[in-house]
Amino acid sequence: MTTSLNKVTFLDLLKRPACLLAYGFGSGLSPKAPGTMGTIVALPIYWLIHDLDLLSYLLITIIAFIAGIWICQQAVNWLKQDDPSAVVWDEIVGYLVTMIAAPAGWQDR
Repeated sequence: MTTSLNKVTFLDLLKRPACLLAYGFGSGLSPKAPGTMGTIVALPIYWLIHDLDLLSYLLITIIAFIAGIWICQQAVNWLKQDDPSAVVWDEIVGYLVTMIAAPAGWQDR
């Protein structure tokens, strides 16, 4: 299998769980705006954890950040590219970091 961005398929990602995560569960395969698609994947993740106490939320976000270093490096090694746009784990974690500062209940207004 050639690992150029255009040839990576969802089935390829299923064979490489770290790359599946790096690709935002496949959202990075989007031909247009993969980073935006990665952010969209972050929404349900946020909704799952937003009611946790702050310490738990921060712990999950920090673990996702630290694990993401390894996760993204696996994808970079596999693709043999520096900073491929299809790797969107950073958008997912970045959204979680951003939402730390969102006021409680902002969605209800």
